[in-house]
Amino acid sequence: MNRFRVFAIALNSWKPLQPVLLAVGLLGLAACQSTPVQVGQSLASLPQTLVVSGRGMVDIPKTTSRVSLGVEVQGKTSEEVQRTIAQKSSTVVKLLQSRKDVTKLETTGIGLNPRYSYKDGKQTIEGYSGTNVVRFQLAPDKIGKLLDEAIKAGATRIDGVTLVSRFTKLQEKGSLRLMGNRESIRARGQ
Repeated sequence: MNRFRVFAIALNSWKPLQPVLLAVGLLGLAACQSTPVQVGQSLASLPQTLVVSGRGMVDIPKTTSRVSLGVEVQGKTSEEVQRTIAQKSSTVVKLLQSRKDVTKLETTGIGLNPRYSYKDGKQTIEGYSGTNVVRFQLAPDKIGKLLDEAIKAGATRIDGVTLVSRFTKLQEKGSLRLMGNRESIRARGQ
């Protein structure tokens, strides 16, 4: 309780200084304002700044898609997993190679890993897991049908589909729009 009384007494001792502190604060705010116009100086001679910000969006049609898919297999032995992956992957790759609209077909990952189980603090190999992932490009309107065919052929995972626009199309469309904006600005401003 004594602490609160001391604090209240300390606050009351500042009361006579409040008008002085208020005046110092107001003078500080006034000093922060812009420089006033000097006598004989016109407003036109003062520097003028116009700040403009904006946001533009360009809708570019997607011309290509990058697809990543693969085969994942689990089995008791590494030989069994390797053999099964080789068979399924071969079937999927043959399907993709038979399609003339599939381009840039490449293998992006092959993996074979043991699967462990832990019982009573002991680690034992339970089996093996293997993957083979390929990536290719295709027209966006043909993705769905090809993915269905790849799954029927043995693909067990789809790692991603990315829709891409060609950079030249983006430049073309962006440049045309930018040029149109320049002409519009010139017509309005000058």
